[in-house]
Amino acid sequence: MRRLVYREAWRKEVAGIPRVLPVAPGRLVLESGDELAGLDAATGAVVWRLRASPGAAERGSDLFYCEPGDALARVDAVTGEVRWRRRLRGAAPSGPLWALPSAVVRGLPDEGVALVSEAGALAFRAKLPGGAPEQLVSASGALVVALPGGLLAGLDPGDGRVLWRRRLRAAALLPCGGRALVLSAGALACVDPGSGRPLWEREVPDDARALAAHEGAAVLLGGGRALSFSAADGAPRGPLELPWADALVAEDEGALIAAGPGGAAMRLDGRKRWAVAAVSDARAQALLRHGVVLLQRGPVELYDAGEGLLLAQLPPARAAALAPDLSCALVHDRSVSLHRLATHLSLV
Repeated sequence: MRRLVYREAWRKEVAGIPRVLPVAPGRLVLESGDELAGLDAATGAVVWRLRASPGAAERGSDLFYCEPGDALARVDAVTGEVRWRRRLRGAAPSGPLWALPSAVVRGLPDEGVALVSEAGALAFRAKLPGGAPEQLVSASGALVVALPGGLLAGLDPGDGRVLWRRRLRAAALLPCGGRALVLSAGALACVDPGSGRPLWEREVPDDARALAAHEGAAVLLGGGRALSFSAADGAPRGPLELPWADALVAEDEGALIAAGPGGAAMRLDGRKRWAVAAVSDARAQALLRHGVVLLQRGPVELYDAGEGLLLAQLPPARAAALAPDLSCALVHDRSVSLHRLATHLSLV
């Protein structure tokens, strides 16, 4: 890939700074305040609107969201058709959502969780110590949850029954090869989701963060370095000095990229380890899709993740989203713009 040419398709004034979700071909969803709006990606015209609490979860062309009140709903992001609503009587007005392959989980503040099936049927509603989970992952037929108060627990996805619990305050959870990686203060552990049994545990710096899984390894940042451990047995791999890095992004069967403030970035895997230096005071943001990495470096820039070559430069933005077709949605102070590939001018 050598060059991508973009054209601004449209620019639309908006109130506030919305969250942008490029959820389906031909659709861009804006989440702002108490509203979801589905926009025609070609023109920017509003196709549908729905009242919704912040925090919608996406899965393919479906969106799951909390309505004002106690209902959880599923909407087709292309048409705006609400496929089902499930009332959770007495539930707090909002709560975190996790979209699973065949269900959706809603956190219930001061209560616990509810799991609703693909068809909108309530599978279970369970009370948990401390209330709604702070984090949740699905692995090997169990739900692993990080609970307030420093508890880690495993739940049966059929009835919400607590399978196990242990005292551990998790900073990050990540599924990896049928297991669950758990990052806590000073330690990284790999646990069996069904029993909670630690399969291995390794000491890490207290400031460890940005946990990622890539090519059979658990990777994180800590102590000014990128640290890597075999996901199978926790064996450490060679560390890499990266005092500037704040984030990691990875793609299945693709690159592993470290990013830092000002648009600094480096590829950490592969035989060609390229890097670009910081050029501004912009916060660290990196997006990776189909071998293209987007960096905010003052202007928004796109690079070939394999070679580190600059592919395109777009206007500065507060935030950005990269769609499956590599179109870019940019959030400005009072507007949102969409930039589409001019395919007849782009060289691959």
